[in-house]
Amino acid sequence: MSNEHLWLALQAYARLSPSKIRKVVKACSGDIEGLFYSPTAHLSKILDEQSAEMVQKASEHRDEALYEWEEMMDKGIRLFTFIDTSYPERLLSVRNFPPMLYVWGRVELFNTIGIGICGSRHASEDGLRHSRRFGFLTAKLCLTLISGYDSGTETE
Repeated sequence: MSNEHLWLALQAYARLSPSKIRKVVKACSGDIEGLFYSPTAHLSKILDEQSAEMVQKASEHRDEALYEWEEMMDKGIRLFTFIDTSYPERLLSVRNFPPMLYVWGRVELFNTIGIGICGSRHASEDGLRHSRRFGFLTAKLCLTLISGYDSGTETE
């Protein structure tokens, strides 16, 4: 069985910041399964007390995370973590890079020139109109549009 659901649990249920997730994963030498299945005493040896508690909390939600991950896979969503060889190299050079990327679409676009978009969940009609126009122009220029796919302007 793959371990993507454990990454999802770490992000969703441990509620650790991206930088803390990177530190936790590095502390366990990338062994995410070992991290989740370790006794608290062992976690306390490699992590600070708060991080160990948060990982234990996430560990209690492994089954829920597995269910959520299976739903995401059914929709064609893939997960790339910063320890994967296919994680975009350019992104690793960013100071506070995300420890994981959820990807829906063409993975080969990782290494193309892209434009990121940050939107609003409660966008005005004018904001939604601008969002649609921005997406159209990005496609017309054959650029990759990078979005968190949140509701509002990012799904217009």
